[in-house]
Amino acid sequence: MRNSSFELLRIVAMLMIVIHHFILHGICRNVMPDSIGLLVANQSVIYGVNLFLFITAYWGIKLKWKSFLGLLFICSFYKIIHLCIDIGIFDTPHAWYEWIAKPLMVFSHPGGWFVNVYIYLLLLSPLLNAAIHQMSKKQYHKVLVLLTILEIYSGYIWGQSVSNMGHDLFHFAYIYLLGRYIALYPITFRPTKII
Repeated sequence: MRNSSFELLRIVAMLMIVIHHFILHGICRNVMPDSIGLLVANQSVIYGVNLFLFITAYWGIKLKWKSFLGLLFICSFYKIIHLCIDIGIFDTPHAWYEWIAKPLMVFSHPGGWFVNVYIYLLLLSPLLNAAIHQMSKKQYHKVLVLLTILEIYSGYIWGQSVSNMGHDLFHFAYIYLLGRYIALYPITFRPTKII
């Protein structure tokens, strides 16, 4: 059963993502280029994608092909809208085959990295769920420690391909496993008695 507080938090995460894109690519960049205020604002919202993924992971992904095909349809629809805006407003030419290939290949060319990786996570989720189901809490803990080391050392320290600064399937799978772990094994705090 979903919790309305988590759904509200998911909406906040989406707003954080929109604000981040306004700062990085949108209107804010033209109004106040290289502003310290923009840097501070961006640092406070840049975690939107991770928060969105974490909430998704907490509840778990139950892949349903009808929903998955619906997502592909929505992405294809918006790709066609994008092509129309490119031609109609920005006068950007597109070859005839792009009108067929881009809407049909949304899982590899939707116009942004997030949709690609999220679709891959959806496809991988049955395997991740099966692995989670088979692991004991101790094994799960060891897996998370190993993945954390790989995520930090290889991805953020060296910027290598194991984790490309959070823009890849490894990072999404890591966040998914972390969120599922916290959902399955919640941290409880016991108040200490004062004598």
